[in-house]
Amino acid sequence: MKFQISQKTYPGEFPRPTVNIEVHDDENLAIISTPWGSREGERFVRQILRDHYNLTLSDPEATSPFTKISSLSTQANCLRIAALLANESVFHKYNRTQYTTGCEILALSVNHAEITWIHFGQPHFLIFRDGNLQMIQGATDLAFQYNNEMPLPEKLIGIEKNIELETNSIVLQSGDKLVFLSRIVIPGSFFYEKIESRDDELICQKLFDLSVDQNPRDPFWICVLSLT
Repeated sequence: MKFQISQKTYPGEFPRPTVNIEVHDDENLAIISTPWGSREGERFVRQILRDHYNLTLSDPEATSPFTKISSLSTQANCLRIAALLANESVFHKYNRTQYTTGCEILALSVNHAEITWIHFGQPHFLIFRDGNLQMIQGATDLAFQYNNEMPLPEKLIGIEKNIELETNSIVLQSGDKLVFLSRIVIPGSFFYEKIESRDDELICQKLFDLSVDQNPRDPFWICVLSLT
């Protein structure tokens, strides 16, 4: 499996941390993270998550302080446990006495046509199919709740010792593309503007333009991810 990435960032008028996306084709793993604090802490989260995901996937009997959920697949349990371990590790290393760093995260793994992901904070997750966008999982931002234009995360890995992670999976159809948007709200035009192109860069540019048109003051990051 190979990931193909097309991404763009728009600065707007308000500060928003730079989103990082890393893909590991040989591991069928992609991690999207946004640091709120030091980048050292964010890199630590990504490394712990990746290491423990691969460990638990290769050795299902590996000892873990977190219980597996019987209704989840092996893949989903591995992602969930790895993310929980990353959260606990960052909490103890950086934030036990005072907050110094945290990050929003979405990590996904691929098994043939099925993708499984864990989600904590931004970005929004959509699928581009047959020229249209469909919402898969939204993300809340405190800026929206407080009617504020300054981005403000609602959920961060590493801030609390115990968290509840969202873990889901979906089977992709041929030609599907994954779309990620880190922004306070999703532009309504995303859902009524049909995009005829199949080219990732052109799709990304069109969505970028729609986002700017919605509100040129809002900063955002947009990414189109294809699996080949």
